[in-house]
Amino acid sequence: MNDRREALRASCRLQCRIGRDGSQVRARIVDLSVGGLCLYSPVALETKSPIEVQINVPGRPDVIVQAEVWHIRREKLGSSSRKVWVIGAMIERSGEDYEKLLAGVGLAVEPAPNPIPASAPRKTATPASPAPTKGRKPPPDRNPISVEDVGEPRTFRVRVQARTGPRTRLLTLTADSKAQAEEIALRDLQPAWKVLEVIAV
Repeated sequence: MNDRREALRASCRLQCRIGRDGSQVRARIVDLSVGGLCLYSPVALETKSPIEVQINVPGRPDVIVQAEVWHIRREKLGSSSRKVWVIGAMIERSGEDYEKLLAGVGLAVEPAPNPIPASAPRKTATPASPAPTKGRKPPPDRNPISVEDVGEPRTFRVRVQARTGPRTRLLTLTADSKAQAEEIALRDLQPAWKVLEVIAV
């Protein structure tokens, strides 16, 4: 499994959700490769535990991959006193949508060779559509993925209240700002809830 994570990595800042044991926690992917992901998480996860990572890709449907937690450590972010759990995860199962995500950040996945049966006639490439060669960059994506560095993730506590009564809930999530934390909370909850306050942790 170590060999799988030695593949070329691309730095990014992509929001995601980590699903395990029937619950989800918001996190952020800070780099990715063909074989693995590095995430900042507000909670710790057990090594060797299976997780589902739902990656939020701007302008596209979410990308879902199955992975396994390979290592985890506690780390301070930059010069701040805030700490996050840094999680390394090995990808166990993914699909074409993850390959498109990799291509969008400059990590092309070379297709596996497709042998042609001896009885089948071989097709030759025409000048209009030359055969792909090793090292050639893939054609530009019609909907390129933006992976701008939008800053370090911050943890917020969002207190919400039911619109029809006094019931309240306290959510903990990661976001870039209080405004984004409020937006995430309202998007995840039913319309029957309203935000009372957002506190940076």
